Amino acid sequence: MQFSSSIEEYFSQFDVVSDSPIRYWQDSLSIGNGALGVLSYDSNGCYPEWTMNLHSLWQEQTPCFKRHSMEQIKELVREKKPFSKEMAKENPSATGKTTTPAYGAQLRMEAGISPLMAPSHRIKRKLSLYDGELHTFMDKHLSHMHLTSFVHPKENIFVTQVRKVSLTTAFRNTIRLFREKEPGVSAPQYGAKNDCIFFTQQLNSMSFTTV
Repeated sequence: MQFSSSIEEYFSQFDVVSDSPIRYWQDSLSIGNGALGVLSYDSNGCYPEWTMNLHSLWQEQTPCFKRHSMEQIKELVREKKPFSKEMAKENPSATGKTTTPAYGAQLRMEAGISPLMAPSHRIKRKLSLYDGELHTFMDKHLSHMHLTSFVHPKENIFVTQVRKVSLTTAFRNTIRLFREKEPGVSAPQYGAKNDCIFFTQQLNSMSFTTV
């Protein structure tokens, strides 16, 4: 361990660095302010993506779903019984509800016409423990973007600054704001106005808008 008179220099010893793509959200680097949390990883191994979660988002679900054993399933197949009806017998709808967390939204930066234009082995990240900034580097060549991301310490706002994007190249850069569809949950309603893109999601217990 090194000691320094500079607090920033001291904390830089403990920065988290990733030299390869993060292909699964379970391995992501996270930033947040205690209320808004953001996971950073790479969709398809080449597109930087963030999943945003707010502590106040929740929905009601039916818990304690009982599953048939393999022997019971084999018996249903042999006797040609309707599987959904047999499951309903042991899982009535009036079993009560429980509150569970619900995730908010996903943001994806797509550089190039296809994944071939964004080699996955070139994506690097550095999470600064001093200021909570996450730096993402897509260094195929000089025109590829560098991203600086952070969550506002007092407001539930996620910020991503995009730099080093050349307008003279043939690459197409796309920003996608979306939410993966969940079973039993209606699809988000998307919209755009002036320089904003947004969607409104209706859950069974509440609704929210991401801009």
